[in-house]
Amino acid sequence: MPDVIEIGGLALNGMLLTALIAALAGYGALWLWTARARESRSGPWGDLTAGAAVLAVVIWKFGVLFREPSLLWEQPLLLLVIVGSGAEAFAGMAAAGLYWIWQARRRGVGLLRALDALAVSAAGGLLAWNLLSAFEYRWGYAAVCAALLALLIGRRAPEMARDAGAAAEAMDRATVETAGGRAGESAADAAGHTADGGGGPGGGNPEGDAAVLAGYALGAGCLAVSLFAEPAPWVRPPELAGLTSTQLVFIAAGLAAAALDAYRETSGRGRDSR
Repeated sequence: MPDVIEIGGLALNGMLLTALIAALAGYGALWLWTARARESRSGPWGDLTAGAAVLAVVIWKFGVLFREPSLLWEQPLLLLVIVGSGAEAFAGMAAAGLYWIWQARRRGVGLLRALDALAVSAAGGLLAWNLLSAFEYRWGYAAVCAALLALLIGRRAPEMARDAGAAAEAMDRATVETAGGRAGESAADAAGHTADGGGGPGGGNPEGDAAVLAGYALGAGCLAVSLFAEPAPWVRPPELAGLTSTQLVFIAAGLAAAALDAYRETSGRGRDSR
């Protein structure tokens, strides 16, 4: 998308318009994800998406004032056109993520479900961003985000797994109560049901799976793309151990996914012991 889009006498910042479209795409991805299982995936996602998007854009656009505060009194009109650098963009996304979790917790949404929804929204937003901004340099990242989004939306919801597990338990009880050949028949049917993916609590995807999958996919997938893709002209040279700041963010995403996965396992064992 061009840096400036002129509509009549109105000039629009192309980067800000792309950010707005990305926010809408993130909400659209959330709507599709929620529609597959409204009971377990519903939440105040519209309000959270709007608030997080506004916060991210404000920090990205006006964060430059922390580096050059003189713009405020020397060239205030320039603030209508310019946007911040990659550092301000990352700061805006981090602040938006913290805002999302804080507001979700205030509204009674569990941490893992809030992180799952955030992961879906981020995948949709990043897909739109990579498609619309410098596609010739970011098509590989767009492909990773598209594959991730398809997996997240297509995955089964926790209550679907619970329903399947309850049906399998009922089938097991019926098998125990049935004698002779009918018992063997029921056991075979139940085994087949489980093998098809419908039985057992472990057949579904508990809360937190979407966030963990997104962290691993964006971390490993985008890092792999960055090693082979042609870098954009504005990308800064490697800063630490031969890695760019963006590559360090990808590594951090993978490590965060591993930490969240470990937290889920620990908290699950704690619930089981109680």
